[in-house]
Amino acid sequence: MPSLHKIQTLIIESDTHDWYRPALGPFYANAYDIDDDVFRLHSELLVYRGDVRLTIQHGLKWGHLSRQIETATQLWEGAHFADESVRIFFGDVFWNGALIDRVQLISVDGARAVLPVGTRDALNASELEADRRDVKVEWEYSANPFETAIARIVNDDDADFRRYFERAGLVLKD
Repeated sequence: MPSLHKIQTLIIESDTHDWYRPALGPFYANAYDIDDDVFRLHSELLVYRGDVRLTIQHGLKWGHLSRQIETATQLWEGAHFADESVRIFFGDVFWNGALIDRVQLISVDGARAVLPVGTRDALNASELEADRRDVKVEWEYSANPFETAIARIVNDDDADFRRYFERAGLVLKD
């Protein structure tokens, strides 16, 4: 049985062609939303061709970010797309049907691309801590290799993915 680290590494090193996309439909991993009194489902399934015990399901919209973020610029200052609407959802990794990891993904530019939500850090945090009101926050938007790999695989087009990743101002960071 592989470790979580080995599975994450396998995903990072995999190519989009290593993943099979079965027909759309319910995938039997739903979640009950008490607030809305409904079941929420993933909309797509990916199966790793090298070992079918490894799957990625994505599309389940959940959490505070999915309710608060409506445009890409709300996450990434300076990221402008022709269609500013976004949709935040989970990318869930399953081994033998058990959830083993989860990342937040964002569909941008009218669902033309999927990116990792990632994190943002203030590059000039020391200046901000000095309580200077004239200092504008300089943000760095980053994603780790695992988050990036899940988004790249879900996106299914490496060239498009790289282009959108750069347009969002994201950097790959361990």
